[in-house]
Amino acid sequence: MGGAATAAGSVAQKSKASFADIFANARAATSPEAASATTGANVGELTRNAENQLSEFKREMQQLLSEAGIDDTWEVGLQSDGSGGVTVDPGHPEYEKITELLQQNPDLIEKFNQLQKAYDQLRASTGESSKSDEMLKPVFSVVFAEDTARVEYE
Repeated sequence: MGGAATAAGSVAQKSKASFADIFANARAATSPEAASATTGANVGELTRNAENQLSEFKREMQQLLSEAGIDDTWEVGLQSDGSGGVTVDPGHPEYEKITELLQQNPDLIEKFNQLQKAYDQLRASTGESSKSDEMLKPVFSVVFAEDTARVEYE
């Protein structure tokens, strides 16, 4: 709940609050210290969410690759195609097979897109994205092999 909403909630609980009380509560809720604490909590929550989604996506992708007999020691790179699809790094020795697996599993493509949204929100909340990013739309990538996974923006 935002600071102003919290202030409004506490005012609603006090049936006879004076204007000075209301103003003091609203001012405290919008102070830089309160905003900083709220932003820090939001960034932490966004970070945990993004990391959990990355871990889950990696686990599901590796399970799919394992079931298909694809060696997971090779680094697998997946990129957003900018229109809701996913492309596979053509340098991977099993590029065509992985591409086919993704086409057969649209739920994984949707999870990839949700992962991108989570990391886009995280970047925006930490100030890593900029106005030029919004215009250029950097390419979102997930690269993983064995126990590692990382997100990249190009």
